[in-house]
Amino acid sequence: MSEWKHWDRRHVEGIEDDANYLICWKDFNERYSLPHRGYYLACDDQMFSLEHVSSHPIICDIYMPIPEAPK
Repeated sequence: MSEWKHWDRRHVEGIEDDANYLICWKDFNERYSLPHRGYYLACDDQMFSLEHVSSHPIICDIYMPIPEAPK
């Protein structure tokens, strides 16, 4: 079962402000990147990287909440 959601449907499918997500984007061959960790800010309506120290928004095509580790 896939929990990936399309970025262009984020307001319909649900996205939480100031929350962490796995994100992917499409390359020029229409293939998705490996998942990266990012966070969403509603005030900017953008994803930002948790893996790089940068304040630049990242392009995101699909996203999903980061799964919790088993206990």
